[in-house]
Amino acid sequence: MTKILFFLNTAFDVSKVNNIPVERGGERVNQFVNGINKLFEYEFESNVTFILSDNTISDKSKIDNKILDVIPSNVNFNLKEDNKLGSKNKGAGVLVSWKRSYDEISNYDYVVHFEPRLLLNDFTFLNDFLGNPRTLITLGENGDHFNTGLFSFDVKDFLKILDNLNADNLVKSSQSIEYSIFNIVSRDNVKYDTINKMGVRWFDSEKQIHHNM
Repeated sequence: MTKILFFLNTAFDVSKVNNIPVERGGERVNQFVNGINKLFEYEFESNVTFILSDNTISDKSKIDNKILDVIPSNVNFNLKEDNKLGSKNKGAGVLVSWKRSYDEISNYDYVVHFEPRLLLNDFTFLNDFLGNPRTLITLGENGDHFNTGLFSFDVKDFLKILDNLNADNLVKSSQSIEYSIFNIVSRDNVKYDTINKMGVRWFDSEKQIHHNM
């Protein structure tokens, strides 16, 4: 049976983030509660494993109880206060999180990355991917980058991409990880399928507006 890892990437404590726009306080908590609740309305098969990774806290006691109450017991945790780079470049923080779970990810056939502050509007992406596991992404508006809120990758290809990315370089060059991944995939002719929309609602912290993507 195909082994699938859902990688839930969070940043629960953004109190030390001052260089980039982020949502804070009760609204941020509510976004996580709603996003996690909606994700687990889906009826997943037994071949799916979940890991929640966070660079801003060191243990579960630091998670707001409202959030902790909606995280199912079958979700594993990888928590470490290691957000120096992520506080300067969100993609660098995501990369640090992925690399910390490198060995765990390598045990699976496919990895699905999901940021549970996003709210699933529907299960179109999940149905498409789980019905036919493969690398499945949505392209950005100009077709020159991948959207990273929800996507899936063949693990062998994903680990090669991680080997080619450096979090320090993302910060130094102010580069977005969405473009970095796209460039590597294009350069190496990595096979992927596209889907028109992730089917999510995303809150733009900088512009203070919601987008359906």
